[in-house]
Amino acid sequence: MIYGLDGQEYGFDIPAPGHSYTVSAETLFVVVELAEGLEGYLGSIKFIYNETPGPNTEWIGPFPLYQPPPDDPYAREDVSSLRLVSQWTDDTGNALRNYLQIGLDTAPTAIFVNSAIQEIGGVFSADCIGDTLPWDELTATVQYGNPDAPNYNPYGPDIKALPYGTPIKWVHDETRVVRLYLTGVERVAKYLYRVTAFSGVGLLAQVMHAGNLYNRTPFADVAAEIIGTMFDYEVAQELADLEVIGWLPYDTARANLHRLLFESGAAIRKSEDGLIRFGFLSEAEPTVVPDGRVVFGGSVDYMAPATAAEITEHTFFRGDFDETVTLCDNTGQGADAADHSLVVFDVDGPVYDLAASQGLTINASGVNHAIVTGVGVLTGKKYSHAMRVVSKIDTTAQGLDNVKRVTDNCLVSILNSRNVAKRVLAYYSSAKTVRTRLLLKDERTGDCIQFSDPYGEATKGYLQEAGLSASTALFGDCEIIAGYKPTGQGNNISTVELLSEAQTWTVPAGVYEITLVLIGGGNGGYNGGRGNSTYGLYLSHSSDVAQNYSPGKGGKGGAGGLRGMGGKIYRTTISVTPGQTFVFTPGVGGDAGQEGTATTFGSYSSASGNSIEYGFVDIINSATYGKSGRDGVPGGKGGDGGQTTGTGESGGRGEGSGAITTGASGGSSRVLYWDNPLYGTRSPQTTAGGMGGGGTGEAIGTRGGSISSYDTWSESSRHGTFTVRANAGNGAAGASKPEKTTFGEGGDGGDGGGGGGGVGGYYNKPWSFRGETHSFDVRFTGGSGADGGAGGKGGPGCGLVYYGTQT
Repeated sequence: MIYGLDGQEYGFDIPAPGHSYTVSAETLFVVVELAEGLEGYLGSIKFIYNETPGPNTEWIGPFPLYQPPPDDPYAREDVSSLRLVSQWTDDTGNALRNYLQIGLDTAPTAIFVNSAIQEIGGVFSADCIGDTLPWDELTATVQYGNPDAPNYNPYGPDIKALPYGTPIKWVHDETRVVRLYLTGVERVAKYLYRVTAFSGVGLLAQVMHAGNLYNRTPFADVAAEIIGTMFDYEVAQELADLEVIGWLPYDTARANLHRLLFESGAAIRKSEDGLIRFGFLSEAEPTVVPDGRVVFGGSVDYMAPATAAEITEHTFFRGDFDETVTLCDNTGQGADAADHSLVVFDVDGPVYDLAASQGLTINASGVNHAIVTGVGVLTGKKYSHAMRVVSKIDTTAQGLDNVKRVTDNCLVSILNSRNVAKRVLAYYSSAKTVRTRLLLKDERTGDCIQFSDPYGEATKGYLQEAGLSASTALFGDCEIIAGYKPTGQGNNISTVELLSEAQTWTVPAGVYEITLVLIGGGNGGYNGGRGNSTYGLYLSHSSDVAQNYSPGKGGKGGAGGLRGMGGKIYRTTISVTPGQTFVFTPGVGGDAGQEGTATTFGSYSSASGNSIEYGFVDIINSATYGKSGRDGVPGGKGGDGGQTTGTGESGGRGEGSGAITTGASGGSSRVLYWDNPLYGTRSPQTTAGGMGGGGTGEAIGTRGGSISSYDTWSESSRHGTFTVRANAGNGAAGASKPEKTTFGEGGDGGDGGGGGGGVGGYYNKPWSFRGETHSFDVRFTGGSGADGGAGGKGGPGCGLVYYGTQT
């Protein structure tokens, strides 16, 4: 006898092949009283709703027989029964029990209903804290290709030829819809095939995401960049506009989606129609699972409570001294030329200012990769990377320290680090895992449920994993995360206020926690050093006396003044109440060589902090405060004096430094010839090299002097004293530096003064004319070194107040 759930009887003891039975629309399945000796499959049976045949109203056999387990809530005690494991659709298209569709709704490739699905189940997961990002897995064994049952797959082509990633929809009990993607088909018997599939997250594990550097980018935009068009999904409204700041590396799309979900505190839920939905966990209005749907037995695992959470926040910014790195070099012997080749940067962080040299061309690029063509070298600059550890401590914890640390998620920033720390500590200090078997209805992974644990205690938690085995009922071997209240979701900071003038600051409405960053006045830069002066040459001698003096060396330039350090930076997070007031006073920048004064906010002071070379980067407004100044430029060396060999050399040019590449030029040389009118000859007797030019800092020094007052001996002028005068060039004064206007920045060091030029060499070959000698008076004055420039004054102090509002 055939019975409906409503208790109505249909048909005969042994259904006759080809016989039709009309059933009510309320009948979801039938129970067949097994006739003695009947084994295997029943004959072909057709049940028709409302006596109207059609493709959406027929339930067609043959049907495999199924013995219900003792705990099956649908088993009938008064009937020795075997259930038809089947599903069909009514005339409105509403799905009933198990229904498996492989392909798109608009163009299905294969549909399996009723007993065409011999077995179906899988493991379905949600990540309640962000440790992992699992994907759902489904396995279904379906009957296909039996020539005696052609209606098992009346809609589509050969399932053995379906491509990887073909969409799959599984509907159970009308309302539970699961969407997955085909991973493979395995033949396990002549007419049986095992179909495997996973959710969209599994697809993401197979593809790469180029990564990026984000600055206040909405969550929905980052998710769209990672997922692309691989699958349909939804983003909850409270999550869509959440601002994301930080860096994602070149990695699998799944890994980067995992990073995004973790930093925001979001989880993957499932919508009613089976779509992946990104949103926050919520314990509001938990679904009550009655004891009648709990199969008692199982376990409760308690983790060792964490005592603290330490979270590393990351900041990437362009600094003054960012390192230039080689990213690609295919110039080696035997190397292949690139042809739109992908180069993934093997550096720990993003890169900017890419440059290709020689014959290499950049076709496209990002912060983590480039596509290049040709042969050459690709270089770029690494962003500066600042890290800071934020701690959250459980003050009630006992025993030894058990600290949970998160160090490598570079989307964790000042915007969310406090919330991440709260969430991690809340989970690891109180969560427990309940393992039990449930008869599931509308509950999905990620849902909050209320039930009795294996020991009969009332429990509320999040359905994290369900290993499903489906027939007419849906049983799940479940893991439920209990004892954990979602906290620290989203960003704890949405607003920053810059305080630069003395004032009384009032806590805004809805604000109960603020993060303070106090930056003192920057220290003044130090004065540049004075350049070295050079010695002169002062000499009187007779023409018949040999003289040979080497040219003087130019004086060394003065050292550049040291930079001033930025003001001390102090950061702290404090609890406040709306309307509370604090007196703010900014620090004053220090004069040359002097420290700046402290910035205060109530009882808090920047004096409690430390100076940081790169300062503090406000990533919300992309501004940097409190960094160190620049060292002054050393003064240039003075030019050396000219040699006296041959016809003499001009003095050397002074050396430059900084923006000025060369100093002043040297002076010219001078040679005294002896004229012999009787023989018409002349030969050099005395040579003076030119004077060296002055060295420079950021200004040109003075030119080295030429030889002057140098008379030439001749027949008509036999007597007298010859005077040789010249001045070496003086160095240039080092440039002084202006006061800094950026808050908390240290002053620049003054430039060093230039060195003085060296005096030229002097040479005299002994000579006389008809026994007469003459006198020489040599006066070469050395160059003076110049003073260094004054160091710059440091910038004024400031304060930054970060907060988010609570409703």
